Amino acid sequence: MRKKVWLFIAALFLGLTAYVIYLEWVGPFKRKQNFAVTKGNIVGVSPDIMNGSYSADINYKILVNGKEITRLTRITYEKSNVLFMLFNKNMDVVYEKDDPGNCELLLTRNSYREYNLLPAKDVLRVLEELEAACGAIH
Repeated sequence: MRKKVWLFIAALFLGLTAYVIYLEWVGPFKRKQNFAVTKGNIVGVSPDIMNGSYSADINYKILVNGKEITRLTRITYEKSNVLFMLFNKNMDVVYEKDDPGNCELLLTRNSYREYNLLPAKDVLRVLEELEAACGAIH
């Protein structure tokens, strides 16, 4: 009986792990195949310093087809408190047309390049300030 319980737990763990991996790979792939761009409003920035590592949770909202979607993205960065300049900014967000919940906030030039997009001048200034103050954002 114990062996069956352990096999069930192992199968459940492997299934959950496979599901998470699937979501991490398939979501971005599907988004890149069928995407649209909208503006997202950054409604919160919560920095976190742990073991000398700097990261922040950035909360943003988008409105697609009359539906408001709130998402969170986590970034790591070098020493800086400049992330607060993002609060209440409107930044570009790409989303999958068939599933607007599958979205990504564009915070780096590389993220724009992934979608073959060019940032607007006002967004480019924010990206440059982030790069100058934070270094490489991941």
